[in-house]
Formats: sequence, structure tokens, C-alpha cells
Amino acid sequence: MTLQPSRRAFLTGGRLFGGPWGRFCHRLGRLVKGRFEDRSRGRDDPGTGWLAPVRREDVYHARALCAEMNVQLALAGSEAVVRGPALWVDPAPLRALEAGEHGAWRCEPGTPLGELRARGLCPGAEGSDDEPVILWLSRLRGGAAHRIIRGESGLEAAEVLLFDGQSDRLARFGAATRRAPLGVALRDVISESFRLAQRADLQRWRQAGAAWPARYRLDALWRDEPNLAHLLAGSQGTLAWAEILEWRPPDPVAADAPTELPPQTPADAVLTAWIEENVKQSFDPQDVLPRLPSLSA
Repeated sequence: MTLQPSRRAFLTGGRLFGGPWGRFCHRLGRLVKGRFEDRSRGRDDPGTGWLAPVRREDVYHARALCAEMNVQLALAGSEAVVRGPALWVDPAPLRALEAGEHGAWRCEPGTPLGELRARGLCPGAEGSDDEPVILWLSRLRGGAAHRIIRGESGLEAAEVLLFDGQSDRLARFGAATRRAPLGVALRDVISESFRLAQRADLQRWRQAGAAWPARYRLDALWRDEPNLAHLLAGSQGTLAWAEILEWRPPDPVAADAPTELPPQTPADAVLTAWIEENVKQSFDPQDVLPRLPSLSA
């Protein structure tokens, strides 16, 4: 028997629809066609929900309701840290994969990594074949994330859902690049990101070819023709929800691996934290999405 959305929400919890969290569960259960569960543990839990969407619209509805009712929308399986009530969205059911033009491939965020490998994409990617590609991408750090920025994975573009509910496209960015104009929200975000990347106190890392110390990869903007989609690497789903990822078989890339940074000084650690806070606030000023885990945790 298939449960109706409102009946499904009732059977999976919602605290009998009492209080803000109960009302959130009731309303979300009526809006989505995917499977929704209230996974709250006891009365001290501010609210923990889990959604397996079956269409993009499920995520649109969830984001809008999360923003309205002060619930954070988090990527299930990530290491993101939520504050207060949260809805964890499982990307695995969203796994459509289709061929595009000129050898390109477009996939939804839950597409298994193995299906991309089978098409010559993401060579050298470490991860199980059944891991959703967005989880693999969102967890990358250090040299693995740097290989994304160098173009070794073939990540060409990403269609993303931003904090305000607008969809936009992250792709190559430069004077020689032909692309549709950025939306207002994303234009402001990218302008601020470039401003941060050009700060004088970051240039010593750039000039030394040193490993980037922060988890948000502003160093992607230092490339000759930066690809804005590469900002998603290592972000744990805390900057935007990836709706579609576009890939091409990667071209051979000349080795330019960064040197390792020496141990960070207290001032370096403060600067790294400052970078992460400012990137987060530029992408998600309303804290609709969760945050990166603390480095000291």
C-alpha cells in the first residue's frame, strides 16, 4: 500500500503535529512525493528529519519550508554540522545520468561514482562504486580537492539551488568564456568570492605554490580560467544544493602539485577560520544550510 503524504508524515512521527517541528513534519509530508521520516530521538531533540526525494521539486519544497520554519537542509551522509532542527536529504534516489553534447555527461547528485568511472570520468577517484557522486565530491580535501581544481576529474559545471531558492549554473568564468549571465544572487556571491581570493594576506600561499589551508577552495579562483563549479569540492553541501553535475573526459594535465604548508601559526589558523566564515556567509547568509565541522573537534 502506498501511503498518502500526510498519512506518511503522521506515521513517521511529527510529534502528533504539536509545536513548530510537528507542523514542519506535517506540511513537508503533504508537499513531497518522496519518502519522509521524522527521526527525532526523544523530546530533547530539536527535530531531525530525513527525506529521500524522487524529483527535484521535492528539494525545492523542502528548501522553501526549511527557510520559512528555521530548519536547516543538510546533505545526508556528509559531515556537516547542524544547529537546531534539521532535515537531512538523501541524494541517492536522484541518480539520472544522460549523455550531452561533445562527449559531456549530465548527472543528478545521487549518481553512483562507478557509473561515471565506467564512462571515463573521475579517473583516480577514491571511493566505492556505489557512493553518490555528490558525497564523493563534497568530502574531498587537500590534494584530492586540488586535483578537481586542476581539471583531472572532468567536472565541467554544476547547476545549483542557492539559499534563496534560485537555481543557477556554476561553470567556467573569464573574459573568453561565453555563458549565460549570472543571476543576481550568484553574481553577488561570486563577486565577493573573487574579492576574498585576492586579499593581500592570502597571496603568500599563492606565490609559494603552497597547499591551500582552508576547506572552501577559494584557490580555484586563482586559475587562469577558473571554474566556479570547483568551489563545491570539499564543501560538505554547506554552500548550495547540487542539482546537476556536468562532466567531460578530462584532458591530460601538467603536474603542478602544491607543496605542503608548514605547520600553521595561530595567526594562520585565525585567517583560515575567517576565510571559511566569510565564504559561508556569502553563499548562505540565512544559514539555511549547515556548517563545516570544527577543525578542533
